[in-house]
Amino acid sequence: RSLLVILFLACTTFWALQRPGKSLLESKRYSRWVTIWLGLTVVAFLSHSFWVYSFAASVVLITQHQREKNPVALYLFLLFLIPPGFAEIPGFGLINYLFLLNHPRLLSLFLLFPALLVLRQQTDSKRFGSLTADKFIIIYIAISLILNFRATTFTDTLREALYLCTDIALPYYVTSRGLQTIKHFQEAMFGFLLATFILAAVAIVESLKHWLLYFPLTGALDLSFDLAIYLGRADMLRAIATPGQAIA
Repeated sequence: RSLLVILFLACTTFWALQRPGKSLLESKRYSRWVTIWLGLTVVAFLSHSFWVYSFAASVVLITQHQREKNPVALYLFLLFLIPPGFAEIPGFGLINYLFLLNHPRLLSLFLLFPALLVLRQQTDSKRFGSLTADKFIIIYIAISLILNFRATTFTDTLREALYLCTDIALPYYVTSRGLQTIKHFQEAMFGFLLATFILAAVAIVESLKHWLLYFPLTGALDLSFDLAIYLGRADMLRAIATPGQAIA
């Protein structure tokens, strides 16, 4: 039932915004974005396995990398597709697990990382660390790793370094180097706004019906996500949609 409601809300949103979407992205590209969003959402709800979803998503993202002119825009559009719950990549020997994988990191690895490789080959792309903002990112990551190392093990610190790279450094680098024109910025902002329009529609239904639409998905995919809970204020339910927290 949740899937049917979400698909109805999303299709209504896509239909309502098709004129600006097809004007900015071109008709075929907008239709391709819509197909990707709907297809991955259906797979997420019906697969009952995060690994099946991850495989399907990785194949789609790798394929789209060859066709997508603006990977940052597609990244922002797909960022809130499902809740960011975690699944453990199994380890071996003395290592319990390699690292935690979730949907945003999946996008970083299979959409933004290939984009980074392309940007690195461009002669006009500024190297990482050459801009003032780059230095602040580097300092932030360094401080985070130092604080983390004081509180946990060396293995956990290595994992934290990977998380900081995939969650912060990689999106920052590709965004700061990939959005080179006003049109690129417009496409990225449209992708973000299109995603948040869907979130808004979902949040309205959740609040009015006292029903968290994505709540069953976390359990079905066996994801670890402590924030996905029913939380009320007065007589109203605090909507969370996919970000997982009412404030977000």
